[in-house]
Amino acid sequence: MRAGPQKQPKEIEAKRIKGIANFRMGRFSYAEQELRETLDRNPDDIASRCYLILAYLRQGKSGEAKRELANAVSVRKNFHEAFLIFSGICQKEKRLKEGIEMCTLTIEEKGETPFLLIEMGKLYSAKGANRKAEESFKRALKLDEDYIPAYLSLGLLFQGRGDHAGAISMYGKALRTDPQSLRASILLANSYMKIADTGEAMAVYEESLKLHPDCPEILNNLAYLYIEREGRMDEALDLSLRARELDPGNPAILDTLGWIYYKNGNYKKGVALLERSDRIRPSNPDTLYHLGMAYYRAGNMESAQDALKKALKIGPHSGWSMEARKVLTGIKGE
Repeated sequence: MRAGPQKQPKEIEAKRIKGIANFRMGRFSYAEQELRETLDRNPDDIASRCYLILAYLRQGKSGEAKRELANAVSVRKNFHEAFLIFSGICQKEKRLKEGIEMCTLTIEEKGETPFLLIEMGKLYSAKGANRKAEESFKRALKLDEDYIPAYLSLGLLFQGRGDHAGAISMYGKALRTDPQSLRASILLANSYMKIADTGEAMAVYEESLKLHPDCPEILNNLAYLYIEREGRMDEALDLSLRARELDPGNPAILDTLGWIYYKNGNYKKGVALLERSDRIRPSNPDTLYHLGMAYYRAGNMESAQDALKKALKIGPHSGWSMEARKVLTGIKGE
């Protein structure tokens, strides 16, 4: 008698897995049946509800899809959260057409809102329909000129097509609208880095650090700028150590700290940190270059050669590529 209840969660999960598998194979009516049975037993399963919405849409059952979205909202008690989960699954499963259709149906029912327009724009962008994405983002701004996600979404869209000036303009407007926006600060500084304006990037990071003193990403990126562009060794080390304390397993932070130790002449510590970064995030060309240089200075020529060759294979046109080739030539000549 006691075995039955113990098996039930496994049976529910098996139904769920089978329903999603049927959906992915295009067997939408079977997916609907399995997911419906899953939800009868576990009505709080928001992911199954989202897949069921997609199955309904694929069968042209828009009314059922809208009702199921309402059910998802009632489970989550938050429309935005429920819709974000649905939109995320659409992007994961490459069901962008269905996601856009659900946005359209919801807008027809509830009217345009900045949130829905942003989600529709993101789906258009993922589909490669950048003009329609831009239109959606701009319509969101017309509804609410202070809506930060619209500025950030436009910035990312411009950045993706190489319009760094346009991206900087959007991120700047977002930051002026909300000076506390951490994401706007980081995106703006990174955009300045892409056009090699390190002075502006540092200014943004330094100002943001005053508001977000415990943000590992800002601490790390500012430390890297200090060591690479300013030669401010002590300040860079202090920032990098604080970043590692806050996020000890972050490979980007380990890379920066290892590079700082390399620059300080502590090659043993540098190698250890850079090796750990490479294990966590393999095949990153910058880390491989840093690791190769640290090996070289530590006297491990074989490992240096291996790391630098890998770095050049992945990032042949990186800013450090000339130095890497010079070191490799020197190793071969020894």
